[in-house]
Amino acid sequence: MKKKSPLKKIVYIILVIILIVGVLVPVFGNRALKAGIESAASKALKVDVTLDDISLSILKGSVELDNLIIANPKGYQNPNLLEAGNVKIDVGLRSLMSDTVKIDNMTFDNITVTIEQKILTNNLQQILNSLPKSDKTGEKDKAKKKLLIKNLEMNNITVKIKLLPIPGKIDTIPLKLTPIKMTNLGTDNKLSVATLTVKILGAIAMGIAEQGVGIIPDEIIEPIKGALEVSTKAILKTGQEVIKGAGEVLKGAGDAGKDITEGLKGLFKKKED
Repeated sequence: MKKKSPLKKIVYIILVIILIVGVLVPVFGNRALKAGIESAASKALKVDVTLDDISLSILKGSVELDNLIIANPKGYQNPNLLEAGNVKIDVGLRSLMSDTVKIDNMTFDNITVTIEQKILTNNLQQILNSLPKSDKTGEKDKAKKKLLIKNLEMNNITVKIKLLPIPGKIDTIPLKLTPIKMTNLGTDNKLSVATLTVKILGAIAMGIAEQGVGIIPDEIIEPIKGALEVSTKAILKTGQEVIKGAGEVLKGAGDAGKDITEGLKGLFKKKED
């Protein structure tokens, strides 16, 4: 039996690495990321958060999420509060294996928010009221990976306000928000996936509260303002908040394939009870 030459062994090893990085890592890495994001966001908002699909490109250092959905609390006719058609994330590969994951750009596109009125409350107000009252994390969170986001943008935000049905009157008011931009998130405070989820929803709620004046009925917008002030004041206080005109700018502050995948898993590791 002939022995394999050193060159053939090297070629064989390279092919195995390509198989792992190019096929196996994306498959299992995608599943771990999807489950982790859904779990962390659902715990933060206390409603179901789901993704249709997630694409991880290790070589390019990018993650793409398809159809991110935040469900409504129970008791509402519309199933969802928020739907984001596409989310693109550019991440530094080296940082995936460190304690802080550095993200250059995170872009949300084609966002639809449906606010549904129910007697004296609405779905957005209800979720805001359930958000954490501070940005402090427990001892168990300190060991988890944290985020540092240079730029975060939310574009093409459509808001639909569902009113209580009254015969002869419109029951839906449309509102188009200007793009929301946040910079240097996580610079001053530890930023987890759960906290980021709260910040994103809080920023959209603030945009609705600011730009909906005179368009959205007071009985809907005033409770949202109150809930936003009480529930997310500490969360949105990371750095300096600047509101410009119609828009809003919030400034806040093994093998290689296996190592990177483990780094990604650590970012979305479920909190222990």
